Amino acid sequence: MLEKMVKIDDDNGIKLIEEGKYEEAQNFFKSRLHLNNHLVYYGLATAIFKENRSNMTKEETNKVIKLYQESIELNPDFADTHLMLGMAYEQIVSILINDYKKSPYSNSDQKVGEIKIILDLAKKSIKRAVELNPNFHDISQSELNSFERKLIGIDNLKQNYNERIRLN
Repeated sequence: MLEKMVKIDDDNGIKLIEEGKYEEAQNFFKSRLHLNNHLVYYGLATAIFKENRSNMTKEETNKVIKLYQESIELNPDFADTHLMLGMAYEQIVSILINDYKKSPYSNSDQKVGEIKIILDLAKKSIKRAVELNPNFHDISQSELNSFERKLIGIDNLKQNYNERIRLN
């Protein structure tokens, strides 16, 4: 009975997210963290992520990732969480690529390696979401294609920077 009440209550929080009321949604879910319910962690992470995605730092995005991971620990079969986790990992990749472009010559192999590892985590999360919910197939294909373009792009950047080093 409590699980059903939490679900109905969390639907109200999800509705706040859908309406773009991210701050209200964050407050809503924060006040329910004591319930230790997967939808609470999912809702809080999603409200934070959707409100700030384009301006998030690596540290802020990692906090969102931890919330999604908490949700998955409580319910590993909720496809939406896996999908959003993949998108959060992709956000980390974007941040790392931008950092790499600013300083490509220092620790190049390490930076590219980290990007590829996180991109792999993103791909695994997206693929898991599709396994759990085949309706996510179209969304996942778009995301996976974006990941492949990023991989090619980072390899090309690395190659260009390595050639410049050899020429100098």
